Amino acid sequence: MRELGQVLDLAVHLGKQMMLSGQNTERAGEYLQRICGAYGLRDVTVRVRSGLVSVSARNQAREYESRETAVQGGGIDLERLRRLEELAEQILRETPPAETLQARLWDAKKTDSYPPAVLALGQAVGVGCVCLLMGGGLWDTLLSAAVTFGLFFLRRLLASVRLERMLVNVISMLLTALAAEGLFAAGLPSDPARVISSVCIILVPGIGLVNAARNLLCGQEENGVVQLVKAVLETLALAAGAFLGTWIIGGLGL
Repeated sequence: MRELGQVLDLAVHLGKQMMLSGQNTERAGEYLQRICGAYGLRDVTVRVRSGLVSVSARNQAREYESRETAVQGGGIDLERLRRLEELAEQILRETPPAETLQARLWDAKKTDSYPPAVLALGQAVGVGCVCLLMGGGLWDTLLSAAVTFGLFFLRRLLASVRLERMLVNVISMLLTALAAEGLFAAGLPSDPARVISSVCIILVPGIGLVNAARNLLCGQEENGVVQLVKAVLETLALAAGAFLGTWIIGGLGL
């Protein structure tokens, strides 16, 4: 009974960490199903949703248990996801003692993280390069990079208070549009449309759209539709924020 609980604990928390790192629901569920099978569990039921991971099974002694955990927030951490997948593959190959599974998961979760300022600078440089590729001038590039740098810390702050992603997107693009349109109205020789478009690219939920398409094509219609609707609404929130900021500046007559 103890081993059954330890395997289910590992499965449900591994699934949660995969989802928080940007994994597709169908692939995460497949890993959990295979891990439970590797330990000889039977009647395994795995449910992985955008906000929930649930696993239930019984052992050979016909003892039954289930585990469930909510998945809130999350983002894209490809390095952590790579390590989690490596852990899953290692468990499938070796089936280590169940009492060691939580420690292995803890090690896999730990990834070397750069200081926030370095991450913000990297995003700023990337968006600046995008602006250049879109034909932006010097001021467009500098303004895009500066806005992206500031939004990095703002979005981290908003995420820490568990603000909904759609509302965060509206606020982000509202401030971007106010900065771009306001500075242009103040005489800065820049193109607000290029600035807004460049910053918007890094905020579009691209991986969410890809995961939704994969789920729809792999027979996970329920997950696919939910993820698609969520990604579309988050994208529309970006457009709403940009429109609102532009409308405010226009309404002020600047």
